[in-house]
Amino acid sequence: MPRDYFRPATIVMGSRLRYNKCMSKLDYFLLCESVIRDADGKLTIVNIFDILNVADFPGVPSKFALVFGAFLDDSDLKGKEVTFDMQVLDKKGEVIVSSKGSGSNTDNLKKHRHIVASIDLAGQVPLEGAGIYSMRLYINDQLISEKNFEVVKKPQEGKK
Repeated sequence: MPRDYFRPATIVMGSRLRYNKCMSKLDYFLLCESVIRDADGKLTIVNIFDILNVADFPGVPSKFALVFGAFLDDSDLKGKEVTFDMQVLDKKGEVIVSSKGSGSNTDNLKKHRHIVASIDLAGQVPLEGAGIYSMRLYINDQLISEKNFEVVKKPQEGKK
């Protein structure tokens, strides 16, 4: 079966997962190299990490993607659309990349209450230097998650 790389702000709504009121609203929010979706809608999340090695600064990673899955409650489903915003922040807390998306509040979404989205940011995230950077996820303008990742200079091979 052919694979299809997720396009920026791609959203898949109404997966076959069931809503469970005991589960956390956020199922996962991950930083990885890439996200692949097969013809059946199944995800392959490639190389999850929280430390990013960069050859030189300033630098732009050639592999960088964000993906999240969340269960929605009734308050999320009141409007006609569910919106999300995935952001990458620099060491000072300034937004350097933001990708917004939305999905229709369909009967399928109301039934399954699960939303999955990913964004491929390869070559789009400027990193000025080593340090702690952040990523944020908003759903319907509400901050759902903020996670940190570390950027370090990749050791050069053959040098001591």
